Amino acid sequence: MAKRKARKPVWYAEYDRLFVKQRPKRKRQLNRAQVLIVVLVALTPLAFRYWPQVMMQRRMSAQSKMMSSSTTNEATKYIDNYALKAAGLKRTAAIDSSRNLVAKVTGHTVSFSTGFQLTVPSSFNVEESSRDHVVTPTKEDNGIELRVADFDGKNGDTYLQASLQLYGNLIDDFDAYSEASAPTLVKVFKTGNVGTAQTGYVFDIPDPKAERGYARLSRYFLFPDGTGVVLKSLPDITDGMNKLTKNSSFAAFQATCGEDFKSLANDYTFTASN
Repeated sequence: MAKRKARKPVWYAEYDRLFVKQRPKRKRQLNRAQVLIVVLVALTPLAFRYWPQVMMQRRMSAQSKMMSSSTTNEATKYIDNYALKAAGLKRTAAIDSSRNLVAKVTGHTVSFSTGFQLTVPSSFNVEESSRDHVVTPTKEDNGIELRVADFDGKNGDTYLQASLQLYGNLIDDFDAYSEASAPTLVKVFKTGNVGTAQTGYVFDIPDPKAERGYARLSRYFLFPDGTGVVLKSLPDITDGMNKLTKNSSFAAFQATCGEDFKSLANDYTFTASN
């Protein structure tokens, strides 16, 4: 007769079922490379969204450092260039210091107390400054400009940025300063009037020997009392810029600034109220 296989008593089997832990399944862990890929994928949309603003702020910060260093760094000296004053721009109305120039940002429209407004493309991002947007008209040349907002957008693969600034005395305070040892090429082009506001562009091209690695392109709007608004962008240096001279045409200056000029000219609509 075959011998029966011994069976574990029932209470032992129940004990094992209730109290002996099952061996847990080993969880799959991500290695460092996989974690890095996941993080980069998650941050990519934010990079595309904020990179233009970061670059614009870095360049603006570089300008501020250059100006502040002019009083502390004896090795590098800077010279002023009041380009709009040199170009012969004049006020067309008396100054009334009781009537401030005020800007109000509403969505993609900036309205000015002078009755004008600037419209920004709906596809652009608007990053408004937290400060009050008010300047007082004055004849004093105090060198003060007030930042209202930064704008950024995209045209194809090209990122575009600009900042908006207010001036209480645009003619005397707009300064295209440069290193004394490497003066910039500055050219003003007047483009006519929008209502009572005088408009135009200022191209500020650095000397090849200058420390600055970008140009400055401004579109200005001068109100009758001398207050004004400036849209400023910072185009990268191009080969064509080194060939420009004081006698170069408006078209030649435009060409060297490429998409940056097209954006300032076409993306921002400046109008007078009816």
